Amino acid sequence: MYLNGVILLSPTDIGIKRDGPVKAANRLPYFAAAAWYHQALEQNLQHKDLEQLLPEVEQFTLNKYLPPLANLVDDLTK
Repeated sequence: MYLNGVILLSPTDIGIKRDGPVKAANRLPYFAAAAWYHQALEQNLQHKDLEQLLPEVEQFTLNKYLPPLANLVDDLTK
């Protein structure tokens, strides 16, 4: 097997206990970076530089992905 690069992903908790939707949402930028590296994103995202893409993914995660996910979990635990 020939390897031409390795990506190590390690979303760490840094000693902070995060469960549920926050834990899942925090991993989205890591996954986006790996998908960008492997050229697995849609063309409109793939053509962006990684330093340009990640802030966009972080904003999406905080403003659009996490709120409905948190509401769903909240509704399910009532």
